[in-house]
Amino acid sequence: MKKLFLLAFLALAFTSCDKDESEAVEPVAIVHKEIKATFKYTLPIRVDINNDGQDDFSFGNVLVSDSYGAHNLFYIRPLAHNQVLLNMNDEIAIGNWSAALKANDVVQEDQINNLKWVRGTGFLLDLRKPDATHTFYEGPLSDKAPLYIGVRLEKNGGYHTGWVKLNYAMGSEEVEVTDAAFNPLSMQILKAGQR
Repeated sequence: MKKLFLLAFLALAFTSCDKDESEAVEPVAIVHKEIKATFKYTLPIRVDINNDGQDDFSFGNVLVSDSYGAHNLFYIRPLAHNQVLLNMNDEIAIGNWSAALKANDVVQEDQINNLKWVRGTGFLLDLRKPDATHTFYEGPLSDKAPLYIGVRLEKNGGYHTGWVKLNYAMGSEEVEVTDAAFNPLSMQILKAGQR
């Protein structure tokens, strides 16, 4: 009886070893794309992050005038059903700032900090020149370069989390979109800058 029990135990052990090896999941390769394009007031750009032949996001600049002078507002706008991670705490006159992410920040909603996925425009930088000698900078790109913006790509009813990396040099009137990446598995997280 002891031999039979020992043989059954060994058979179970070998079966579970084979099962563990067959169920081992290969790590998913993040899809990365170099973009290296700039946008400014008269030159918006559109980006197809997932290479499916359809533009996923547009980047541009809108000129707004108010009692404080002329504002150049740089933005990211999701196309189709895609989304941008917005900072719902920092509302400006015409919308919300994009959530500012640093390298290795997890790209996800954060209810504590009021970061939410939205299909609306996310503003990146307010470049204001009230007169010929003064320039004011406000927004996520005003003090963080490079900056990552969280994005979600909609495909077949599911969302794929991604990021877009932006660079801005103080004094410039254009922003560079350097590269982007997304997780090909639906509803999976990734970190800003992860490749």
